[in-house]
Amino acid sequence: MMLNNWGPITLLCTVLLAYVAVTHGQHVGLLHHAIAIIRGKSGVTGNLRFRENDQGKVNIRGTIEGLIKGPHGLHIHQFGDLSLGCQSAGGHFDVHSNGSYHGARNDSNGHTGDFGNVMAGDTGVANVYINNSFVELHGGGSIVGRAVLVHAGRDDLGQGGNDKSLETGNAGPPVACGIVAWDD
Repeated sequence: MMLNNWGPITLLCTVLLAYVAVTHGQHVGLLHHAIAIIRGKSGVTGNLRFRENDQGKVNIRGTIEGLIKGPHGLHIHQFGDLSLGCQSAGGHFDVHSNGSYHGARNDSNGHTGDFGNVMAGDTGVANVYINNSFVELHGGGSIVGRAVLVHAGRDDLGQGGNDKSLETGNAGPPVACGIVAWDD
């Protein structure tokens, strides 16, 4: 007769084990996708999608249209404040406290938000394919709620030989920006 009481407990344990098996290795309850809708006064528009993979890398995919042919610096900035357009987004996002400088994407001494260049073709479209191991969608390196800026010119990756290069990469003024927001 006591064995009949084990039915609900067995069912509960089975459900819990199934839940653990399905969610093993996942950030349970955390969102893994973000998007930035980019707009600029000069007609530059785009959408960037951010996805954090199981290894903690953030994959960035999308297109930016309306650019002048050539390379354009792409950076995550400190703030998601676009009240004054792209100008109120602050400096380049950086989680380092060691006085890091501007650098290339995945440069351990560079700003966390330095994504290097995107290349616009003859039609003014830049297809963006970036894998970044320094930014996150969660935690201290999170880019969610921060601004992404597309700049008028080429980012020299901190190799320009002057102070401005070490600060901004000499990429010129922003031509478009957007805020990284959750997309799940």
